[in-house]
Amino acid sequence: MPSLTEYGYVVVQVARRGNGQSFGVRRGYNDRTEDDDAYEMKEWLARQPWSNETVGIYGCSNTGDAAMHA
Repeated sequence: MPSLTEYGYVVVQVARRGNGQSFGVRRGYNDRTEDDDAYEMKEWLARQPWSNETVGIYGCSNTGDAAMHA
C-alpha cells in the first residue's frame, strides 16, 4: 500500500464499527449499518479537496466482507 502514494494515490485505512479505534458496536456479519458506514466514508473521501471523486475499496477475508458491504 505505501507504494501507491508514489503514484499520487491517497491511502486511507478505516476501522470497522466496534473494531480497533472505531466507536460503536458491530452486530455481526451482514450488519446493514456497515453499508451506511461505508457509504458515508466513501462520500466524505470523495468530497475532500484533494480528491478526484474516485474511491477504490479492497479487502480480503473479513475485510473483504466489509468491502462487499460497501
